[in-house]
Amino acid sequence: MEDKVKEIVEKLYNIKIDEIVLGKDYYILYDFNNVTYFWVKYSRDEKDLEELMPILNELYSLGRGVHIILPTKERKYLVNVDKNLYVLLQVNGLLTEKFSIYDILIDNDRYALNPVVKAKYQNNWADLWSKKIDYYEYQIRELGKDKEEIIKSFSYFVGLAEDAIAYVNMAFNDNENLKEVGNIVLAHRRVSYPNMKINFYNPLSFIVDYEVRDIGGYVKSAFWAGVDALDILENFLKYRKINSLEAKLLYARILYPSYYFDVYEDDMIDNEEIDKVVEITSNITELENFLVDVYYLINRYVTIPPIDWLIKKEL
Repeated sequence: MEDKVKEIVEKLYNIKIDEIVLGKDYYILYDFNNVTYFWVKYSRDEKDLEELMPILNELYSLGRGVHIILPTKERKYLVNVDKNLYVLLQVNGLLTEKFSIYDILIDNDRYALNPVVKAKYQNNWADLWSKKIDYYEYQIRELGKDKEEIIKSFSYFVGLAEDAIAYVNMAFNDNENLKEVGNIVLAHRRVSYPNMKINFYNPLSFIVDYEVRDIGGYVKSAFWAGVDALDILENFLKYRKINSLEAKLLYARILYPSYYFDVYEDDMIDNEEIDKVVEITSNITELENFLVDVYYLINRYVTIPPIDWLIKKEL
């Protein structure tokens, strides 16, 4: 496959490739000038790319370090290979560079989305999460008969997800009278800890959303990485004055167990993630303590309602 990718890139982009390496789910290519490229399968809606390109072109013109989506010689950004779409990214800067919570916030302060783009945004976390849960529940009934560790823990994390969904819905219902506006930024589908440039400046990850989406994901990932996630969260709350709507959405984002469903999906496909399932389920007490601590920490800055069963358990 490496030879085929090399041939496609050289033919369509007129780039002579010196070396090609298979990554996790993409190819890393180097040309003779030591420029790095990623050949990546495009898994988003084609319309997403149309809407993103004006934003990306603006970022490029501002000299921001985002990876560049290269057009072919025929000025096409998407390439169809064996009925799959691919893009070629030119990597910008050092991939090993890490972005802290402050880097995320400063990045958002430096680049303001066009008001027209912001106005188009409609929050759909609760709807998307609900559809995912419905699919997971169907999948576990049909395919999960031999997934003992998954079966033992599945209901618990679905319950946690349903709490997060209810919390999002409550946040917007409570906001009907307040009419608060959240900080909408060029966010990311996923922000992990450590937050590497290879991911943070990947335009295929960009999404217009609330700033607290990235913060919640970063804090949640930091907890599972074994670092002081509460300190990271407090640094955010000291830096950015958030309103009631944003505080509730932040807590909902931290509540939602994306880490579990990521492992669940991998295990359902390749049966190789069972150790990670066990690692998560063996730390449920620590997780609950963390979620309680997050609740009290956010309440030092903005009042948000409790998840009753969590707070009662803690008392």
